[in-house]
Amino acid sequence: MNKLLNLTKGAFVASLAIALVFLTGCPKPNNLLPLEFNYAGTTIEVGNTGSIAPSVTGGDEAETFAITDFGGADFIAINASSGVLSVGAESTTGDYTIKVMASNDGGSSSATAEIKIGVNDEFDLSGKDLLWKYWMNNTPDVVMLNLNLLPGQEALPPEIPIPVGWPANWPAINFMDPTLESYFVFPTVQYFLQQVPGDDVCATLDPAEEGDTLLIIVNPDLTLSTVCQGVDTAPGTTVDLGTSYISYDGDEFSWTLNLTLQGVPVDIKIGGAEITDFMDPLDPHWTAPSGVPRTFPAIVGTVEQYMTPTDFHPDNYLTSLQLLKVDVVLEILE
Repeated sequence: MNKLLNLTKGAFVASLAIALVFLTGCPKPNNLLPLEFNYAGTTIEVGNTGSIAPSVTGGDEAETFAITDFGGADFIAINASSGVLSVGAESTTGDYTIKVMASNDGGSSSATAEIKIGVNDEFDLSGKDLLWKYWMNNTPDVVMLNLNLLPGQEALPPEIPIPVGWPANWPAINFMDPTLESYFVFPTVQYFLQQVPGDDVCATLDPAEEGDTLLIIVNPDLTLSTVCQGVDTAPGTTVDLGTSYISYDGDEFSWTLNLTLQGVPVDIKIGGAEITDFMDPLDPHWTAPSGVPRTFPAIVGTVEQYMTPTDFHPDNYLTSLQLLKVDVVLEILE
């Protein structure tokens, strides 16, 4: 009897187990394969938006996509469901490699997207030759000291307050205005200082070597060059001057020049940059104006943090560095 009861109990337990399996569902083997995908190389103009969809080459559908390495492109986002990459308008020129991971129950896989942010026709500097033309101070209470220690400036007073903004009624200026000269003290200083990067690469810092190289050549890849005219480097030789990049932010372009002043890297970011016609009533130069305004194509904009010394005594030169807000003009040579 007990034996029969035990068999009955065993059959009942087995039946119950089978029933539970049917009620809860049979376990299924996982046959999913990781997604195989890639992105086509894409070029988008700085300031424009764009999107890049992944191309699926094998495997099973992914459940999620995620960027694992932005490659410095913080203006790129991803749709976690579709894997579509979105490029924002507020971008910076350059070549970027974005790494993306796709995941499903079968595992994960990765792909890279090569994205180039190129120049925009609305603000295209590539292939242009530029010449520094104007610097106009926009910071209150700036005083230049000891400019009379610079060669050729001995007649200047030892302390000169620098005006803010452009001369009144520019470009219809009054040449008889006795205050006009003070507006061009600061541009004269910057004209002298901005020769240094070009003269440095051309080995013409010695005035006897005929330096004064203010020319900037913007190459198609936005690297910068200049043409030497001195002795140590053969006249007419083109040499590297630095690099640059263009950004778009807040509905405006900016252009950043990466230069080197005697071994010290210096960035000059020209914000609100535009290519426009500029009327110059002091042509050819404020030191020898013709009085006949000349209009020329130019890059105009504002440098919010323009580093300059304000005391030209040898003992105070480096300790007097200040960051000023400065309007700049670079003539586009034709």
